[in-house]
Amino acid sequence: AAGQEFAVKVIDAQRITLLLGSTMDKVVPRLLREAEVLKALGHHPHIVFLHDIFYSMQSCKLYLLYELLRGGDLFSAIVRRRRPFQEPEARRLLRQLAEAVLYGHRRGVAHRDLKLENCLLEDERGLSVKLCDYGQAKMMGCNATAKTLTCTAAYTAPDVQLAVGESRGYDALKADAFALGVLLYGLLCSALP
Repeated sequence: AAGQEFAVKVIDAQRITLLLGSTMDKVVPRLLREAEVLKALGHHPHIVFLHDIFYSMQSCKLYLLYELLRGGDLFSAIVRRRRPFQEPEARRLLRQLAEAVLYGHRRGVAHRDLKLENCLLEDERGLSVKLCDYGQAKMMGCNATAKTLTCTAAYTAPDVQLAVGESRGYDALKADAFALGVLLYGLLCSALP
């Protein structure tokens, strides 16, 4: 619609191809995973909405058009506030995030990169939060076992680190649950455990 504003995530496929030492035909489908996951999830009030996706053959860039959220991420909100969230605020935000994560799990999607930076506040008031960045997400199907470590270390359960170190799988759904606990700690303490 005319006058509507969007947030745009630009991914340089050529640069990522060079960094990974791979080829475009292998990298581009991997980069499209985030869009595929969000499309599979459909609409949820606490998951950022993907409006459209474009790929420019000329620039080798992928453009993801998201709803525009003006409140910034939770990490930045904590820094701006210079104090932790109060318990009722943290409870409300965590409930919203847990609803989004559970919604994904019921549809066979593990986020695998839950962190304060991937939780966006809808506006400056900070009453509503949405989960974003499904670039590391995994479509689980009937099997919740993952073998690759994709999340940020501070949010990773010790058993996940051990499982990856020993080349055995871990339960990605339980790993998301652990990361939610770390998120709550961050909201209440303005620090990570």
